[in-house]
Amino acid sequence: LDVDIYFNSSNFLRGSRQGPGRAHRLMESMNVVSNAFLKHVLGADNVSASIVAVKEMPKLEFNLSLDFASILGPLFFMLVLQLLFPVMLQQLVYEKAMRLRIMMKMHGLSDAVYWLVTFCWY
Repeated sequence: LDVDIYFNSSNFLRGSRQGPGRAHRLMESMNVVSNAFLKHVLGADNVSASIVAVKEMPKLEFNLSLDFASILGPLFFMLVLQLLFPVMLQQLVYEKAMRLRIMMKMHGLSDAVYWLVTFCWY
């Protein structure tokens, strides 16, 4: 009897907040295959074999490390960017209301100077 049964063990007996996780019926599928093979070879319908246990391959030990800097870093980065948004919006509205860009063009300054000053300011 040469049977290979492959399964994804990443969710094997994983619990959740609602209760224990669901158990995969790995033993049942192995029993079905072995019983079908025995019935085919021996030709009898009342033959059955039960598999007692199956154990997974050993896994390497790993340490759970919680690095708070890598968790909180993106949060603070986005917070700083979101705090700059009202300031930039207020500057844009003020420039539009006072027509500063039009006055700059009237005094002979180009758009490149306006964008350079805006970029350097922020």
